[in-house]
Amino acid sequence: MTALASFEEVFVAAGMAASAFPWQRRLVDQVLAEGWPDALALPTGVGKTSALDIALYCLAAAPDRMPRRVVLVVDRRVVVDQGAARARALQRALAAATTGPLAGLADRLRALWDGPRDEPPFAVAVMRGGMPRDHDWARRPDQPVLGVSTVDQLGSRLLFRGYGVSPRAAAIHAGLLGNDTLILLDEVHLAQAFAETLHHVGRYRQRRDAAVRIPDRWHVVQMSATLRQPGARPPFTLDAEDRAHPVLRPRLTARKPAALGLVKLTGDDEARKRAALAERAVSAALALQAAGARVVAIVVNRVDTARLAHRALAGHRATTDAVLVTGRMRPIERDHAVRDKLARVTGGRARGADEPALIVVATQCIEAGADFDFDAIVTECASLDALRQRFGRVDRRGACATAATSVILGRSDQLAASAGPDPVYGAALAATWRWLEAHATDGVIDFGLSALPAAIGPDGEPRADLLPASPAVPVLLPAHLDAWAQTSQPLDADPEIAMWLHGDVELARDVQVVWRVGAGLDPDDVIDQLHACRPSALEAVTVPLAALRRWLTAQAAAPDDALADVEGERASEVAPHGPARWVVRWDGDDSAAIDVNARDVRPGDVIVVDAAGGGLRDDSFDPASRAPVLDLGDLAQLRGRGVASLRLSRAALAVWRFPAAMLDAIPAPQPDESLTELRDRIKLWLAGWPATAPDGFLGTAEEWRAARTALQRAPRVQLVAGLVVITAPGTLRGTYELDDAVSEDDASSFRQREITLAAHSHDVRTRAERFARALGCAAELSADLGLAAWLHDVGKADPRFQRWLVGGDEIDEAMADAPLAKSRLATGDARARRLARARAGYPAGGRHELMSVALVQDHAALREAHDPELVLHLIASHHGWCRPFPPPVVDPAAIAVRLQHGPHVLAASTQHGLTRLDSGLADRFWRLGARYGWWGLAWLEAVLRLADHRASEIGGSP
Repeated sequence: MTALASFEEVFVAAGMAASAFPWQRRLVDQVLAEGWPDALALPTGVGKTSALDIALYCLAAAPDRMPRRVVLVVDRRVVVDQGAARARALQRALAAATTGPLAGLADRLRALWDGPRDEPPFAVAVMRGGMPRDHDWARRPDQPVLGVSTVDQLGSRLLFRGYGVSPRAAAIHAGLLGNDTLILLDEVHLAQAFAETLHHVGRYRQRRDAAVRIPDRWHVVQMSATLRQPGARPPFTLDAEDRAHPVLRPRLTARKPAALGLVKLTGDDEARKRAALAERAVSAALALQAAGARVVAIVVNRVDTARLAHRALAGHRATTDAVLVTGRMRPIERDHAVRDKLARVTGGRARGADEPALIVVATQCIEAGADFDFDAIVTECASLDALRQRFGRVDRRGACATAATSVILGRSDQLAASAGPDPVYGAALAATWRWLEAHATDGVIDFGLSALPAAIGPDGEPRADLLPASPAVPVLLPAHLDAWAQTSQPLDADPEIAMWLHGDVELARDVQVVWRVGAGLDPDDVIDQLHACRPSALEAVTVPLAALRRWLTAQAAAPDDALADVEGERASEVAPHGPARWVVRWDGDDSAAIDVNARDVRPGDVIVVDAAGGGLRDDSFDPASRAPVLDLGDLAQLRGRGVASLRLSRAALAVWRFPAAMLDAIPAPQPDESLTELRDRIKLWLAGWPATAPDGFLGTAEEWRAARTALQRAPRVQLVAGLVVITAPGTLRGTYELDDAVSEDDASSFRQREITLAAHSHDVRTRAERFARALGCAAELSADLGLAAWLHDVGKADPRFQRWLVGGDEIDEAMADAPLAKSRLATGDARARRLARARAGYPAGGRHELMSVALVQDHAALREAHDPELVLHLIASHHGWCRPFPPPVVDPAAIAVRLQHGPHVLAASTQHGLTRLDSGLADRFWRLGARYGWWGLAWLEAVLRLADHRASEIGGSP
């Protein structure tokens, strides 16, 4: 194996800096010698995000002791997440390296999962929001992953209730994140409740049978400049060498003066008061630019205020550019803003008098995880810790020759003695303003990293009243985990996990909203079209459930209903009223039209609405807007899954900015025309695709070229509910951003090419055993995983299932040479699958995995197992059911199923009784949970299921 260079050599070769900081080298040595510390007490601006680089390097150096997955968690809806950008940059550098230190690191990482040289050595995951049937955020359990996430997204997945994740996929997420994962909880002072929950999770992970040998690589590291509750061991901190370092010293000693400005507001008209605050903020920002600060930020506490400030800048575009950035944006549009304008704000930029003027209007979303470097800032008053985060984005490198005086604006109505607590910052907002006034000199206070702690106190820790109150956190009990582990049919009386993520407070429960062209049509047509171009987190906006209901039922917002940009936002809900309106809840094969007025929308749902109905303005959620919304579906599918697709309607194609001549000549199906003839006309039409991306295209030049090349070369044509859809899978394979691990539903058996049951069983067994060996499982455990993989699909031998796979035709079934595992029918054609199932007579809701258990449970094949109960459970749960109960299915037919599988002849009746509550499946689940632990059992399921997923991919090979 290629020798591994030193961390310093790798760090420099990756282009991260001219040299590593002393603390970075020291941390690498400590991690390799003693393991990860419990806490990193490092100030903003010193490169904390390099913990991702360090984790990856240490994994390559000591793979038996270091977790495969590293997730940076920030309790904000981050705009330009520094961790994600850094991980992608490192991924690109390692993927391109052929010699030198980076090649050595890449070889070491690829060796962990037998990764081919044309694939990046690790995956990048961004957990922006769940999306059922989205592409895997971790395609395989043995591949290294660098990820970033919010508290809500990682926490809900870890606790078996992933927001926006289907119940049958929940165990995959919990298993992967509850094992072999390093969690870097950044700015932990923003997430005290979750930090406490993670502490309990760490304790409960140890509750497993000592004889069970599952690799135990899992750790939590808290990261913050001011730790409220340090761990048992002393935190890792800067030392004298760091403070004297020629690069770090200017950052630590830079002055960041801020003047206090009171905005006098009266009356009860909240909208008018927000407008007045926005106008004052704009005036202050323009004054800063006039004084020489070229790049200025306006940071406010509500999305509404940010929108108003951005609009107020419209009349000043001749002298300054402006961009709006909020957490209520679709990630594709947010990323475009980053590439288009915010690249001018990143740390280390060259400053000068000729630098173009820019004002960035933002919310709390830029406080953490974003490498912004402003000359000055105009900020609305908040709690002291929030203000410190905001000023951490000012002169991050200590490069400003003369420090501009920033501005902190306080609303008089919020600072009066009679004012109630702020919905986001509570009483800390007013207390912080009073503290600032008391410590300011001539109305100015220095927020520099060295100056402010001295003003606060000798230990640098703010008083408790200057910080938002830490909510009470319920004690995490085994009974809670027992309830959440029941993922296949969650309990009606399910404990609300939000309390363990954010504490016992009244929270705004979120949903994901996706805008699609034609979503106001017949629901069945809409759902079929969504299967052909599946919704993605990259095109979704996170919206509080109450705000969604008010918007879709045309209700006016309450005065205090303006959206903030914090995770776990406090809010109250009002029962919806007004005209009923249906939308689509996207949930893979279980998608359905639901009535908003009937309170059918649930927290974590993915809701698809008609793009013609409005809801976005300035790229941010705005319920008052009625302007049509751009459909991002095809671009999201390209970026999120590596699949190029076009839906051939003028409105759906608008995102590509094609020339008018192409839009005027969109091919439409003709009467009696075959798909082959239509495909030939489409190929001629695609020849007019311009070679270069036009101005205004939201994607990248690479995405434009990749989609154009793939679709011109080999377009696949489908006619879905009257809409022509063309696709070219695998366009950006290996380089795209990974989203969510998913449960395969019935569509997984339809892959546009036939694969025999014997071949698929062998493929899955090979992959499962390979995964287990690479992960360090004991030989007995690896063998049981392989056996379960080999037997998992034998229930597909049911003659009715075989008939379904060939389209419901009895003659085609009879002529088949061997039993099939995969069908030539298309995955996206849900209507064709439903029709074929009905023709085949396969019962609605029938589960082939239960038939697999029936064929195996009393057979000699099971005698090969070291833990027969585990093998049977892995077979029963490989589509997410039987945790603990099987689905209720009525199958009156008594059909004998017989299969020659390898050396064994398996036989059983479809009247196996395994759908009964007393079948023993649930009892087996609880016994295995006690034996392997809540997360251990889920992890074993994930290993098998991901082996099945990879084997099911078109063109896959072991």
